[in-house]
Amino acid sequence: MELTTMTESELAKAKVPFIETIEELTTYITSLIDRPHDYGTCVYAMSIAAVAAFKHVSHKLGCTGFQASCADLDILKRTRHYEHGFSIRNYDNFFYPQYADEFEKIMEKDTFEYLQKIAKEKIEKADEEYAQYLIKLEQYKKDISEYVKKYPDYYENQKYYDPLGMGTGEEWDKEDEKKKSGFKFAPQKPYAPVNEKSPVYKHWQSIVAGIPPFGFELKP
Repeated sequence: MELTTMTESELAKAKVPFIETIEELTTYITSLIDRPHDYGTCVYAMSIAAVAAFKHVSHKLGCTGFQASCADLDILKRTRHYEHGFSIRNYDNFFYPQYADEFEKIMEKDTFEYLQKIAKEKIEKADEEYAQYLIKLEQYKKDISEYVKKYPDYYENQKYYDPLGMGTGEEWDKEDEKKKSGFKFAPQKPYAPVNEKSPVYKHWQSIVAGIPPFGFELKP
């Protein structure tokens, strides 16, 4: 069956062939792009095209299976923006008792030490950002006080004076008109970053203190 006529469920099951030449690969990917699409078929067009290119490059460079396994993990790292590592669990292995250790909540000591290092860095960054937030908050209080003096009805008509956060196309058109007219929007209160009172901050602290997260145990 041609890729150009496959349904979403058929694309999900389709096998991706090895394609020898770059010209054939280009034609293959173009056929995926140019075919009729709906929300679901777009997903498989992307993944099938990526796998076809992956196979082509792997063959041309003479890559080993190990190199290919590193490359496909790197694709996930790049597309999902994983910065501090990740793991994959193959649920096919649930059927085989020899893979029991893959499903235990055990963490290598050096992995936990790395997490502690990152958690410490996050705390330091959060402390810096919170200090800046307090400065910005004081400035905001002064600015909004001056603004209210000029626009006494601010609190009664706050939606009119505040910049639009979310809106319809018509509302955004009106927002653009206000900007072009030189309208002075109200100063906005800064968002409070992660700080000592937040659960996230306390979670980082517990990691730094030597407590593995989420019930994990350190490997002996």
